[in-house]
Amino acid sequence: DIWACLNGIHVEDRIRFELKLIIHEALINAAEHGNDSDPSKYVTVTCRVWPHQVEFVVQDEGPGFEPCEVPDCTAEENLLRESGRGTFLIHELTDECRYEDCGRRQILVKRF
Repeated sequence: DIWACLNGIHVEDRIRFELKLIIHEALINAAEHGNDSDPSKYVTVTCRVWPHQVEFVVQDEGPGFEPCEVPDCTAEENLLRESGRGTFLIHELTDECRYEDCGRRQILVKRF
């Protein structure tokens, strides 16, 4: 259970909040955008914890995407949109964010 993994990490509340936000946004993106909200497709998550960092790997079963094609949520034409900030938040809150398997696998590292 991913939440049990997070609860087992002894960090300050701010870091714990950031970790939960990171994984929440990654899961939403994988399910809604990656898998196109298809209930027959899975999102898998692994969590590895070291003394000074945590790594999440989020994998969806979708067609993949090009991360550089995600609209910039800070661009003037996107400022009033109600969605589209998940990837931005993930990049801002992680120390490493990389994509593999044509964007279907996201590796997220947070150091503390």
